[in-house]
Amino acid sequence: METADDNEVLAQYHIQLAQLLLSDEQPEKALASLEKYSAQDLGPGWDMTVEELRVQIYGKLEQFDLAHQQLIQLENRWPNEEQVQIPSAIAKVQLLQQEGDISKAQMVAQASLELVEDPVYKAQLDELLVALQ
Repeated sequence: METADDNEVLAQYHIQLAQLLLSDEQPEKALASLEKYSAQDLGPGWDMTVEELRVQIYGKLEQFDLAHQQLIQLENRWPNEEQVQIPSAIAKVQLLQQEGDISKAQMVAQASLELVEDPVYKAQLDELLVALQ
């Protein structure tokens, strides 16, 4: 029988494998390593980590529609979790920047900045806004 610890170790394995493959410029293999894997049952933090990585891979593959869909699904799963909503907004800003839609990226970053309470997220959004100018 799997315990919570086993599930967390499994999550770490999937995350580290996908990160390694992505850093080794193998985004297709990185995506395949996350296929059929979900960390939803471990809570919003783990779910965000796995899905944020999946979004980065989609971005690398220039599959922007899939990346945006993934973020929407994630936000809908955890509507009241700042640890999901703000990192998701940050990922959205980065995707929009990668797509070249700077004005929309600025709008999303500014709107998120007005909602965020966590100082670390606030600093990340401030940095993104400066970089977008």
